[in-house]
Amino acid sequence: MKLDVSCGVKYPRGNCVSDRIQWGKDRSGKPNVKRRTSRKKLRGSLKNFTQWCKENRHQRLDVLFKKMNAKLRGYYAYYGVIGNYASLQEFFREAVRILFKWLNRCSQRRSYNWKGFQELLELFKIEKPRIVGRPKARKAALTF
Repeated sequence: MKLDVSCGVKYPRGNCVSDRIQWGKDRSGKPNVKRRTSRKKLRGSLKNFTQWCKENRHQRLDVLFKKMNAKLRGYYAYYGVIGNYASLQEFFREAVRILFKWLNRCSQRRSYNWKGFQELLELFKIEKPRIVGRPKARKAALTF
């Protein structure tokens, strides 16, 4: 575990929710601690999602998209902290791309084109990335 010094403040730099902690400004212009998902955890989550798509691609679409929504909501609930929207958006884009790839492997011909797949996502109301906020326990842990 390394200690990083920034603006005279020391904080541990470990492999928790996010590896990258930096000072930024909120919408009102006040200094704020911003956290980003570590690349290692993002890649691991995408790898797990790929494995899930491989195993569940043969289910009915309504069941598949309901489970995908649950997975996305859980991911956003854990990683949806202030300053992490870009990583949430990257996870969402990659997850949609992975699902598109594996649904097109269900038969010998291509099942969906990209436009039709986007309409399918709108039909099943796939969760968009969003900042859920900080639970009180995490908020208390952020005070230095």
